[in-house]
Amino acid sequence: MDRLRLIFPPVGAATICIPLRNIVKLILTPITAPALLEGGLLGYIMYNLTHYYLHRGQPTKEITREMKVRINHFHRNRQIKK
Repeated sequence: MDRLRLIFPPVGAATICIPLRNIVKLILTPITAPALLEGGLLGYIMYNLTHYYLHRGQPTKEITREMKVRINHFHRNRQIKK
């Protein structure tokens, strides 16, 4: 419960991803399985980068300021600097 950690720990992610990868490889074809797995990994990385930025960064564009306000676990009474 580290208050400074904003992303899921890599070891925890690996323990979830390895069995999931094996299941996906059994179900899908050899061509589609890597595409799905790599797309999911890229999406996970992009989500973590966005999540970290919205918590730690100072958004300058309207869309990112609005995203920061709308994070479901963000304190709504805090003001965003413009």
